[in-house]
Amino acid sequence: MGDREVRAYYDELSAAYQRDRNQSFFAASLARYLELLGPAPGRTLEVGCGPGAYAAELLRRGLDAHGVDFSPQMCEIARASCRAALASGSAEEAERRIACADCEESVGFGGLFDSIALIDCWETFPHPGKVMRTVEKALRPGGRLLILTPNFTFKPLLFTLETLRIKKLRPAFLHGNSRVSTTRRLIGPQFRELEIGSYFFGLERYFVFEKKA
Repeated sequence: MGDREVRAYYDELSAAYQRDRNQSFFAASLARYLELLGPAPGRTLEVGCGPGAYAAELLRRGLDAHGVDFSPQMCEIARASCRAALASGSAEEAERRIACADCEESVGFGGLFDSIALIDCWETFPHPGKVMRTVEKALRPGGRLLILTPNFTFKPLLFTLETLRIKKLRPAFLHGNSRVSTTRRLIGPQFRELEIGSYFFGLERYFVFEKKA
């Protein structure tokens, strides 16, 4: 799959993404995401936000959440999700919370973020080094970078789960980005590694980094 095919895949998937989402997995992933963000995450950005489910949940908790995705269809759904989550119900505010952009070039927002998360998208990027350079520019010194990604070690089992409609993966594992050694190399020396672990019975892996001052 090239860039164009990946974009087309997510555009096509957008309509069914929330409807077919496994709620148990989402709840477990959301709980770990909130834990890793910490008690004061500040201005947050989710790269590859898809239909905005995580961003909407952060907004419901009163957090300063934003999202960016390269699929126009996903962004429209994300804006609707954020509008429903906002106390004001403002379409204009929801529009400002979600950017449609290619993260190899830009995160779609001005200013710096206190925390940036990549949830189940890191493994799909054909040029992760470009994405990481963009993310680094958008994160303040001392800011936190989170990566939540399917565990490459369990690749055969995870594809079985996808067949059973327990988890959506494709186009995961195209590039091997989610390997621990690959992620560490791609993050680079501008970040300090804080924690690496797994959850959901080891099927998902998480990485926590801090941008050096």
